[in-house]
Amino acid sequence: MPPSSGTHLRYACLDHWRGFACLSVMLFHCSNPLAAVQSSLHPWAAACKSLASCGWFGVHLFFVISGYCVAAKIQRMIELGENPGSFLLDRFFRIFPAYWAALGLAVLIAFLASPFSSGNLEDSLPDGIRGLLADVFLVNPYFQLPPTLLVSWSLVHELAFYFLAASAFLIAARLNRPRLAGCFILATAALALAPGSLPPFLIGLKFWPEFLCGAAVLMHVRDRVRHGSTAWLWALFPLVLAAGNLSPLAGSLRVTTLPAAACFALLLMALHPFDRPISQLRMLKWLAWFGASRTRFT
Repeated sequence: MPPSSGTHLRYACLDHWRGFACLSVMLFHCSNPLAAVQSSLHPWAAACKSLASCGWFGVHLFFVISGYCVAAKIQRMIELGENPGSFLLDRFFRIFPAYWAALGLAVLIAFLASPFSSGNLEDSLPDGIRGLLADVFLVNPYFQLPPTLLVSWSLVHELAFYFLAASAFLIAARLNRPRLAGCFILATAALALAPGSLPPFLIGLKFWPEFLCGAAVLMHVRDRVRHGSTAWLWALFPLVLAAGNLSPLAGSLRVTTLPAAACFALLLMALHPFDRPISQLRMLKWLAWFGASRTRFT
């Protein structure tokens, strides 16, 4: 496929879904005070509480969307003859400057609020030099250290996605071993789905299958643009991942967010033929504005 054809992989409605996911997470965090209320709530407040309590799943929508965007980014970089180092540098500037600004702001607010708070200031600051370095480089879970910025856990997994994707990129493009890259992807997905808890050094694999669901959507869109009917073969990938997630463990089933992420991936596949008309609906344009990314992969 020539480089110019990469523009056909633009999925305009992803901005809308990104906006929806962002609002869902915001509502979830804003509803925390309601979650602590033990007394009966007004029916409207109770309904809002129930709705907002599901907002945590917005993070997992982001993982699927990220899988699509990063797969599209890598495909275009391969077409242009770029290397995995360029990909990682691009991802570094996408994540760390904004994260460091948020981390610094959180520490500053905690410091300024300490005279008016009953809490301990030390609980809001990094735990020594080791904790500070873990916060700065987003490696807290690997050293079993609590993060200063609690919501940074999703960025830890995003970084793991980027390194795993860059490894597959290196194997497929630079080593010219696309089949080996496929085996690498499947092997890491199998590790993520293995029964039991992952050791700390593999914690980045935890949500890797959700990222791969997004990559499967990209493959579906690519093949639909090229060949049409064969595109739906990629729908088997998220279905197999979701089925593999139901592993017998201590007489019960280990059910996580992967089945729901797989359903979201299948929904994106089903809606792609209607991407342009949906993205042009005036009533939804505010969602696109809210979720629009600063950097584009096309």
